[in-house]
Amino acid sequence: MAFCRQTVRLFLPGNRYTCIKRYISNQSKYLTVKKDEEFDDVVILKMVKEPDNSICTNLLEVLSETLQQLEDSKSYRAIVLTSGVTGIFSSGLDMLSLRQKPSNEIYKFWSLYQETWVRLYASSLITVAAINGSATASGCALATACDSRVMAEGDHVIGHDETRTGWLVPNWVKFGMVNLIGFKETERSFQKGTIFSPEDAQKIGLVDMVVPKDDLMTSVRIRLKESASLEDDLRISTKNMMRRETTENLNHRQQEDVTNMTIYSLLEHVQESIVDTNAQYLGWKPVPWPSG
Repeated sequence: MAFCRQTVRLFLPGNRYTCIKRYISNQSKYLTVKKDEEFDDVVILKMVKEPDNSICTNLLEVLSETLQQLEDSKSYRAIVLTSGVTGIFSSGLDMLSLRQKPSNEIYKFWSLYQETWVRLYASSLITVAAINGSATASGCALATACDSRVMAEGDHVIGHDETRTGWLVPNWVKFGMVNLIGFKETERSFQKGTIFSPEDAQKIGLVDMVVPKDDLMTSVRIRLKESASLEDDLRISTKNMMRRETTENLNHRQQEDVTNMTIYSLLEHVQESIVDTNAQYLGWKPVPWPSG
């Protein structure tokens, strides 16, 4: 077995992984990609889209492509998805991605969102969300697509509040929630737009651990060690078995789901209701919806 610079490795003898000689350093204004400081076969994906990691087409493209590259490389066994923005994991969709855009651009956005969610959900890699701030709407969706979730204590929230802001919850998003908290609790929280404190989220099973902020990565590594103790072929086969029906269903109905979200996004009253939560920071002012 070849050894990399770090002396600690997550994978056990007998697993076949190629050891690369240098760290990943794919820096961008949307996502940074670095090896973990302790485990050589773990990559930290850190969303860094200021001011609140709102989900836009560019962030989705970078995240989806990075996930695919990491799986294809066969050099890594796990990823940790987290945030580099203080106090925020992700605030949800960047509504400017949907405001007064042509239908083909809106369709592309929803299609990319669905594909990225499915790619993360179905990944053969061990995936852990290190939730170091609030994770609402699509931010929560990304977290639920991961294998496990560790959330920092504090004045943070997690959940789907789309209905409070006049938006539909995309069909594919419900599967992550139902898997974790059950149909009844998911339906109720979606209808009410409920968001949960870290402690309440742990009680209902939405997150697995709630820890002090300074202990977040230590606790994440504990989760990684637990998953890494399993023989990889068996872990991957079991994950595929458990998630195949959902992924096949979503792939089969992708066009229908994306079309439905596109049609809804283009409704006049929906367009008029779009207000970017960061407008005060970006200097953006709503533009009247064109008549006629």
